[in-house]
Amino acid sequence: MDPPTSRRARDRRAARLWPCAIALVLVAAVAVAAGRLSLATLGTPFPGLFLDPHGSYSSVRFPRWPAADSLRFPDRLVLVDGIPAGTPRDMPNDFVLPGIRRAIAGRYERGAGDVELVFSRGGEQIPVRRAIRTVGVDEVAFFFGFYVLVGLSILGSGVVVYVIAERRAAARAYAVWAAGAALFFCTFYDYHTTTALVPLFDVAALAVLLGFLWLAWAFPAPPRGGRGALRSALVASSAVGAAIAGVLIASPRLPVDLLALRIAVGHLNVLAMFVLVAALGVRVRASTGVEREQLRSAAYGLVTIPVLIGVSLSLALVAGRAAVHLLLPLLAPLIPLAIGYSIIRYDILYTRALLTRRLMALPLGLAGLAAGVLAWLILRYAATVHGMDWLVPVVFGLSAVILVVIFGQRLVTRLFFRAAEEYRPTIEQLSEHIASLREEDAIRAELSRLILRWLPTEGVDVLAPGALATVAGLTAAGHASLDAGRHVRVAAGPGRVEILVPMRFHGELCGVFRIGPKFGGALFTSEDVALLDTMAALGAVALHHAAVIGEVENLRRVQVDASRDERTRVVDTLSAEIAHELGHPLRYFKDLFQERPAGAPISNEELDFARLQVERMDRMLATLETLEIPPPRQEPVVLRRTVEHALLLLRETFQAQSVNVENDVPEGLVLQAEHDPLVQVFANLLRNAAQAAGPGGSVGVRAYRAGDAWQVDIWDNGPGISEEVEPTLFRVWGVTTRRGGKGLGLMVCTRILRHLHWDIDFLREGDRTIFRITIPVHSTAAS
Repeated sequence: MDPPTSRRARDRRAARLWPCAIALVLVAAVAVAAGRLSLATLGTPFPGLFLDPHGSYSSVRFPRWPAADSLRFPDRLVLVDGIPAGTPRDMPNDFVLPGIRRAIAGRYERGAGDVELVFSRGGEQIPVRRAIRTVGVDEVAFFFGFYVLVGLSILGSGVVVYVIAERRAAARAYAVWAAGAALFFCTFYDYHTTTALVPLFDVAALAVLLGFLWLAWAFPAPPRGGRGALRSALVASSAVGAAIAGVLIASPRLPVDLLALRIAVGHLNVLAMFVLVAALGVRVRASTGVEREQLRSAAYGLVTIPVLIGVSLSLALVAGRAAVHLLLPLLAPLIPLAIGYSIIRYDILYTRALLTRRLMALPLGLAGLAAGVLAWLILRYAATVHGMDWLVPVVFGLSAVILVVIFGQRLVTRLFFRAAEEYRPTIEQLSEHIASLREEDAIRAELSRLILRWLPTEGVDVLAPGALATVAGLTAAGHASLDAGRHVRVAAGPGRVEILVPMRFHGELCGVFRIGPKFGGALFTSEDVALLDTMAALGAVALHHAAVIGEVENLRRVQVDASRDERTRVVDTLSAEIAHELGHPLRYFKDLFQERPAGAPISNEELDFARLQVERMDRMLATLETLEIPPPRQEPVVLRRTVEHALLLLRETFQAQSVNVENDVPEGLVLQAEHDPLVQVFANLLRNAAQAAGPGGSVGVRAYRAGDAWQVDIWDNGPGISEEVEPTLFRVWGVTTRRGGKGLGLMVCTRILRHLHWDIDFLREGDRTIFRITIPVHSTAAS
């Protein structure tokens, strides 16, 4: 069977609304008409007892009326103060009650306080003298107001069951019974007073009878064996019932007395009740497990009515008094209550509805109103007997309404909305438990465990989005609904439906709750769904955070690996850079100690410079040990002297290639920088220039003011740098000017100058290749 949330199910339910709307309109019209007729009877005289439309004594009696112990149904009234009141022999089924009431009203208007009524029973006449009373608010409030209230509540339950139940045979049978019962209660008072709606009362009595029979066959589902034969018998019975209804409607014009038929219809109603009891008993006896619990939940209420009515009728036969009419509006609601309870607890008719507090508000309100009317009537009777103030019944009636609604809400919460009582602690437990969890599997297991603590379901699974393919019956539309954050119901077998609750975080589906049917097939409530939504939201956050933490852990591992690789790269780069830079002082030492003529003295200036280079080499090795290049110190540096030191380091290179060197740096130019790094910059750039110029070439350094900055050009007259190399000129390992070189010199220069916030650029002017360093004016100490 399709879940009721599918499009087909929604379309079916929409189609069922039309007959329900028609039934509601018709019954409401009957209730309005009956209400107007009942109000017209207020203040009219009557003899303190009810007669049926044909003049027969009715056992219907209000507690304040004097008892008529000598009378029994169907004793027929024949004389009113000696005047014939019976039915003519040629029309034995005529409605004589209006004429009888007019005769009594005439006696009352002439000042008579009582009237003598003579009834006939099997040829015997039974005289009864009755005080003439007037119809009061109490009679109308009970026999019309209270009855109509009960009838409309029963009709409402029939409409709900007819629309939402997927066990259609039982739904139709109950709808027929509910419509008949509602019509019966709405026309009950009119049947005993104005007789304007008697045909509808007769139809209602037969509809109730047939409703009981169809319920015996169809509730909660038709029997497996002999289904066709039983259904054919019921169809034939329905046809006979329709024919009887037609006969009763036409009875005022028929010459045959139909009293026996009317009595038979009443007895058949009682018999139909016991047929329903027997059918339920057979089903309960043949069932086991959950099915037996479902049937028992409905059987208690369905069995109570016929049993109590049977007891009342037995007492009426023995004692001559009947209280059925007083018990009827109290007992009849037990049938919808029993069916409603079995639907809520076990979903016995496969409604798959969502139970909400608003859905329970109407029956609670009607129950409160009925209790208020009943309390008011009882206190009205007590007030009349004991002389109490009229305000007391009103206060007690209102109090009854309030108490029934309040305690009814508590009872409904305890029976059907258990999740509401455990809502807050469950959320606190959820937050507490999942806060310390980091693994997605652990979070899913904890969510399942917490849901099972308060939701009596057959099972809970927390599915990953990729596992939805394993859910049988989940369509593409269902997938789209989950992605959009809507619940989805899927069929899990005959009469079984699972709920899928999406877990979304920032619009992304993190997982899905797969909630199995509640134990016994009970309906899910709005509190269940609200709590599932809340837990899904918190669970989605937890799963998202777990995923983020997992990604962070993976990233951390990647970063550790990358850091290890970066550290290795730094070591390699620093080693290569220091090895590159150590070449300058080492070549100087080679020139100082090996290349000079034997016996040539070493000047003090050369020794001082050599000592400076040793200290510089020591600082380079310290940098390699710490793997950290210290930031440059800002101190006054004479630029020309720095360039001279760089030229001194490259003396052997220039001499070996006969390179001509020019130093055009002004004597007084002092910069805020650090001496050693600047020596590295100029040594690298001049060495590159010498290699580019080649043997016999020229290189030089010149410094000059250019607007708001100083510019230092390191130039050579070599062939220049090719266009292919220019884009990678200042990158690590970017370009080299000699075979086997790694391009470390320019990398070192770029790093040092960037730390000083100086710029370096490359250009070609005429036959010169120039590396131009731009120095802001604020970096100069003097000019």
